[in-house]
Amino acid sequence: CNEERALATLRWCLEQRQQLRLWHIDLEEVRAELELGKVVCRGLDRDSHPVVLYRNCRADHTLDLTMRLRALVLVLDYLEVCLDRGDFDGNTTWVVVLDLGGKPAKGSMSYDYLSRLIKLFMKSYPA
Repeated sequence: CNEERALATLRWCLEQRQQLRLWHIDLEEVRAELELGKVVCRGLDRDSHPVVLYRNCRADHTLDLTMRLRALVLVLDYLEVCLDRGDFDGNTTWVVVLDLGGKPAKGSMSYDYLSRLIKLFMKSYPA
């Protein structure tokens, strides 16, 4: 049933937000991740949707996994606020490009991180 699937997805999102302590993110807690410039909203696609670029080549995978996900959600939630405010000519959709090419600045991406990253995109920010 579609209602049951929707409810299960909402539960998952709430559990993730609780697990990652997303109800209140202190900028200082995620500053190291944000300063890498790994996640940027740079430009628009052909339909004027903002494009979020996630660049693995700038990643520091030695940083705490939870902190890295918290920083990403901070950026994406802010983008959602901008869309809701109408900052992108009424567009309510954004596009993400996962650029996994290149060697990261430090460490390597774990399967656990990639799995959580993709699930976060798919379930927390559905089209």
